[in-house]
Amino acid sequence: MTELVPTRKDSADHQITLAEIQDQLDARNQQVETRSSAPSRKSRVAGAKRAFDFDPEKTLDEIKLRANLLAEVFDRGITEAAIPLSQRQINRLSYEFYQLDKLKIELEALETRYRALVYAHLDNTVERIPGRPASQTPGKVAAEGPGPHHVFERRGGGRSSPTLDLDSLREALPQNIVAELYKTVHYEAVPARDEERFDQSRSLELVDAGVIDLDVVAEHLIPGEWRTPSFYKTLVDGE
Repeated sequence: MTELVPTRKDSADHQITLAEIQDQLDARNQQVETRSSAPSRKSRVAGAKRAFDFDPEKTLDEIKLRANLLAEVFDRGITEAAIPLSQRQINRLSYEFYQLDKLKIELEALETRYRALVYAHLDNTVERIPGRPASQTPGKVAAEGPGPHHVFERRGGGRSSPTLDLDSLREALPQNIVAELYKTVHYEAVPARDEERFDQSRSLELVDAGVIDLDVVAEHLIPGEWRTPSFYKTLVDGE
């Protein structure tokens, strides 16, 4: 249902799928407003981390600013009791979340400080394990005191399960051992038969070329089940 095939579009990389055809059919009864998207959250976090590395104090100032702004714009009157929300309330809620998201990004940048420092400390103080570099050795760093504190740990590490180079192993073993380990498995031949198969790739090419009318395909297209929506926080037309 999602096989990709080349088309006659100007771009050599353009491809079409049955899913895209279904999207076109669905879109006939829906007007879609196209808006430019802001940089992805991942890229914004990466930028905040670079800014923190360059000037940690500025990141702290940004965190203070965002926290204060969030507190100022937070509207306690916007609750479920206010449903349905007015456009003004929706706008205010959006701006609240904007400030919250900016604050979370700055905090994520700040969080990189603790892992880097703890790992560097462990690399210099951890008890070595034969066969492992220090950076792959688990360890623990614990604060002390009666008040709230943290225990920082590095867990896991080490290598994943190894695999055998069966060709080189065969050369290193005596022939009698090779005979014990390397077995020939016989598979019976599959009887010849004719089977009709639908050439989906060619059908999509003909649809894209206009040889097969899209409405003809629509009559025989079984729509896929609607996927369960996922909740993403994407900034649109923002900074």
